[in-house]
Amino acid sequence: VSKLEHRDLSVKGRVRLRDVLSPEASLDIDLQTEPHTSADIRPFYNLLPESVQKTFAPLQWNTGIEQLTLQMNVPQKAVHDLKTVWQQGQARFAFLLKNGDLRGKDFSFSFNEIGGETEWKERRLSHHLTGKIMGGDFKMAGGLDMAKQPEQHSRPWLNTSFQVEGLDLAQLKTLARGIDLPIEGRVSGSIKVDGPISRIRDLQGKGDFNGSRVRFHESDQWHTIEKISIGIHKDSANKMRLDIELSDIEIYQALLKKAQGVIDFSSQRIVLNQGRITPAHGVIKVKGNYHIPTRVYRLQVNGKNLRAEDLLKDYLLGPARFEAKLMGNLA
Repeated sequence: VSKLEHRDLSVKGRVRLRDVLSPEASLDIDLQTEPHTSADIRPFYNLLPESVQKTFAPLQWNTGIEQLTLQMNVPQKAVHDLKTVWQQGQARFAFLLKNGDLRGKDFSFSFNEIGGETEWKERRLSHHLTGKIMGGDFKMAGGLDMAKQPEQHSRPWLNTSFQVEGLDLAQLKTLARGIDLPIEGRVSGSIKVDGPISRIRDLQGKGDFNGSRVRFHESDQWHTIEKISIGIHKDSANKMRLDIELSDIEIYQALLKKAQGVIDFSSQRIVLNQGRITPAHGVIKVKGNYHIPTRVYRLQVNGKNLRAEDLLKDYLLGPARFEAKLMGNLA
């Protein structure tokens, strides 16, 4: 096959049958597309495994496809059955996408460029991707396994690592629909994820992210955090932990050296442990929890060896200490 055209999609390459008279006969496919768009390949979506189609059905995407190559080997005896093709066939993909847009029910996501290679073998789709998103760079490597779990749990299983460098926080407002996020700064970090892709809450993950010169706008003024460090640990569907440390903070009238704490999330509660705020003088210890079903919160704050001007410089001067216990309902 030298060239094949379907509407605006043009494909060139070859299809070859090897060892025709042998029990090991196979079909080799080597194809490459010319530049086109995602709309040109939508008629071919029904060739994907049913589980993959269901996973990505709620998503809408449009992108320019600069390059798409396919190398595939299928046993001849499996060619007549598409399901068997996906079980026994092998394939390697390479692609380069530019100026894309991905939309779901509650989000939208745009990218400048994403490229990489994927390989399908033994019902596993391995991937190695790189690209430019949100003004920064990203790398992603791992696999999507269609057969890792027993039959009663046969959902596509994701195991991947994701790394970002220099993402622009100002572009976050384009992700979540209906949410205004007046924020600036850059973020870098990495996370490893493992679990069923069809149920986000069941994914497990561990990672670290760092932000620099982060600014957010609230109450008609900008507030600044020079450095942010966040550790993420999620080991079950209902539990997640964030280890947070903020440095060199200017918020409202307060100048703080550091603020840190550990936040545990579960299906019933959000708990703050080891909360510690460090102004120029003294320390403020904080702990508390929030009961999600009743919306009741409890908070304990204890400040010692403080200087009032570190927290309210336009209103108070002199040494200070305080202790407070708060309880209320956020309904």
